[in-house]
Amino acid sequence: MALPGVNPTYEYIGNQNGAADGSIVGQTSAALLSFWGATPSVRVAFSAASVSGGTSATIVTSALVDELKTLVNEIRAAMVSMGLKA
Repeated sequence: MALPGVNPTYEYIGNQNGAADGSIVGQTSAALLSFWGATPSVRVAFSAASVSGGTSATIVTSALVDELKTLVNEIRAAMVSMGLKA
């Protein structure tokens, strides 16, 4: 909701044609990116790209829990560094 007497202006990602093919932010995977005033940072490469297991019959082991903790912590750190999470 805008304040009385204030006409906000917004910038949109995309083009005037509706970006029918989509929009790209950054020209390469090395482009820096951030949100909400955070310092722009490089694309994050996760060390735990996938978690072993993944079927409904998977037995939850302490090793699987450790893999999940590592992955969640890496995702959280990436979100914080980009400004997506405080």
